[in-house]
Amino acid sequence: MYTFRTLVFFIGCLTVGTLGFTASVQAFTVTDQSVTRLTDDTVLFSVTYRFNFLNREARTSLLALPTGTTMNVPAVQYSLVDAEGAVVAGVKSHSLVLSEAAVRGNEYYLPEATPGFFRLISIVRLEPNFVAERLALQVDSIPLTLIAGDEVSSGRVPDEYLEPFRTDFFTP
Repeated sequence: MYTFRTLVFFIGCLTVGTLGFTASVQAFTVTDQSVTRLTDDTVLFSVTYRFNFLNREARTSLLALPTGTTMNVPAVQYSLVDAEGAVVAGVKSHSLVLSEAAVRGNEYYLPEATPGFFRLISIVRLEPNFVAERLALQVDSIPLTLIAGDEVSSGRVPDEYLEPFRTDFFTP
């Protein structure tokens, strides 16, 4: 005879296995972040995140651009923000996403049930007119395509998962 707790667990497992982008709290996870001063006017920001989909293949971008930059290709978008979350002026950045995942068609590719780790690296140069007291890198958008058989769903990581995608603050 099944107990009520066992039945609830079984139903929960079935539900997690049948949903799409919001299949599991563990589908999107920030695993590490860091801020490192390289020189007096140069800082390295890093955010490492993990995707893991049990029953779907996934593709995501290897490009990273500041939010507001327009290109005709999907890219991770990020902002450099102050302690209040406002985008700061007086910085220049160059970024990319690194991963050991396979590259297919200019995107990272993950087979189903294969976790993938991705690291957004941004080298930021503080201009002479930089005035913020604190600076952090905030990930604003991550493009994501999920594939289940012939079904392809393209979109972005849901906003509720992007909250933790911010580095600690750097104090110049």
